[in-house]
Amino acid sequence: MPWIGHGSLELPALYVEARWVALGIGAAFVTLYAYRVAAEARQTASALAATEIALARAQHLSQLDGLAAAAAHELGTPLATVALVVREKRR
Repeated sequence: MPWIGHGSLELPALYVEARWVALGIGAAFVTLYAYRVAAEARQTASALAATEIALARAQHLSQLDGLAAAAAHELGTPLATVALVVREKRR
């Protein structure tokens, strides 16, 4: 090892410059990767929010459907209709 006898390590200028270029390229790749991961995370969060809204709408429609079916069943029989009219008249 040539630097042991001289006490300091002298690297060629090309090596030092190439090391800085490599560090710069590495930093650029890391920055690009982080940007793309963050963009994908934003896109996934947006898709999740849209899915939650669609699910809430579907649940609401399902609840309304059940309520309408129950009301139709109650009003479907003549006795239920008569009982409903009597209750309304009592009020």
